[in-house]
Amino acid sequence: MITPVQIRIARSILKWTVDDLSKKTNISWARIQHLEKIDKFEVSHEEKVNKIQNIFENEGLVFVPPSDNHYESVLKKK
Repeated sequence: MITPVQIRIARSILKWTVDDLSKKTNISWARIQHLEKIDKFEVSHEEKVNKIQNIFENEGLVFVPPSDNHYESVLKKK
């Protein structure tokens, strides 16, 4: 599952506002803002976060998990 930081990065790459993402996912903008600001997702967030991730992946984004060598990241396919 992606991280709150990756949601913010992905929106930035696509130049989407919270409202843009809300319209594409049918998740309220307030819920998206909440998900972006928390430190870690809980099990109850899984369905919404997966929906957000799928929308981003359909736009050509790839999510790189964190490791010992780097922070989590987001890449855009050419």
